Amino acid sequence: MDLWKEEFGRVAALGFGSVALAPPFEPGLEGDLFQPRDLARLHPALGGGAALEALRGLAEAARAQGLSVILDLPTARMARDAVLLRQNPGWKAGDPDRDAPPDPRGQPGVALADPAPAALRSWWAARLVEWAQAGIAGFRCLSPGAGKAFWQPLISATREAAPDTAFIAWAPGLPAGAVPGLAGAGFDLVASSLPWWDFSAAWWPDEVSRLAPVAPLLAAPEAPFAPRLATRHADRAEAGRAALRALRFATLSGTAWMLPMGYEYGAIHRMGQGAGEARDFAALRRAPRLDLTGAVREANAERARLPAAQGRAAPALLSAPHAPVALLREAADSRMVVLANPSLRHPAKLSAAQVTGLLPRPGSLPQNAITAEGRLALAPGEIRSMPIDDVADIQLPLADEERPSAEPSRRPASPSRPCSRPWTWAASR
Repeated sequence: MDLWKEEFGRVAALGFGSVALAPPFEPGLEGDLFQPRDLARLHPALGGGAALEALRGLAEAARAQGLSVILDLPTARMARDAVLLRQNPGWKAGDPDRDAPPDPRGQPGVALADPAPAALRSWWAARLVEWAQAGIAGFRCLSPGAGKAFWQPLISATREAAPDTAFIAWAPGLPAGAVPGLAGAGFDLVASSLPWWDFSAAWWPDEVSRLAPVAPLLAAPEAPFAPRLATRHADRAEAGRAALRALRFATLSGTAWMLPMGYEYGAIHRMGQGAGEARDFAALRRAPRLDLTGAVREANAERARLPAAQGRAAPALLSAPHAPVALLREAADSRMVVLANPSLRHPAKLSAAQVTGLLPRPGSLPQNAITAEGRLALAPGEIRSMPIDDVADIQLPLADEERPSAEPSRRPASPSRPCSRPWTWAASR
């Protein structure tokens, strides 16, 4: 627990406003953090004892550094020896293979009943309320597929006690058919499958469109507790470009973003892999494979400068699949385009006219970013944000020789003639 309190200062210095914690509760025999045995007891590695008092202490320590605490919330499974299920065996999901030998390919633990009985929903609501009242500012909900019937009552009950509590729907892998049922449940943010996108395929913008009615987008360069991005690239320089690209795109594409611990140092080991993780992380900080801490601070500062980067509207892809990425971000009075090179090895160029021509309403890009050929050039793996200025048509007075005469003219008497290049045909407001 003391190590976490020390870590809060480092997280705040990187420019973050919240810190997300894995479930800190006593695990079952399998040792899985996300399938707890007893939610009233703290994990032995954190000192054991009453979990509620520990959460209150963590929240106070985080507030002292200007941070709030978000807690990972697993609601679909419990440890096989969970206290809750021993007291309420009817809350287990039906198991048609209960008489069969254990299958090592399956998930550990026990699934909870789905749909959840009213008593189970009430039990979860009581836990969320007491944690929120202890200072927990929000929850990363790991099983949003339980649907609106499960989540809306929990969210409503929690906000009656703690109105500012935030709820994040963690939706990577959620079937498309389950998404519409989450609209109106009360989530503040929803996470997409961005960490698995290759910056080329069409499925990610399609997923973002499906998720838009649920909540504004939470972006991440890498999924917590999943295989690390750094393990995909044997070449150290290429790994660095990939990590920086994913980081910058996440910061600029979502209403909010999160950074898995260790990403900033090029970690290759998955989070939550045993009691030696704190020791391994300390060693990684002393000798990082990559050092992206400066890039993280710069990215958070860039977000703070760009209102559109924090806009609640869903990002809109302007470019075609397998082409250099052009992503539109909008806020009330601000627009920007985020450009991304899908290749980590080769530069890319895209037409500035095409980018501006696809905008829902006319706009212009910074002149100093456009080549003489009217293109935007990107280095391998580069991410770039550019503001979009609103524009108005230029109304040019007709010259004397162009004024209509009594004789028919072959030249149309047009009140204005916009230039064919969209980034110069209009004047900035």
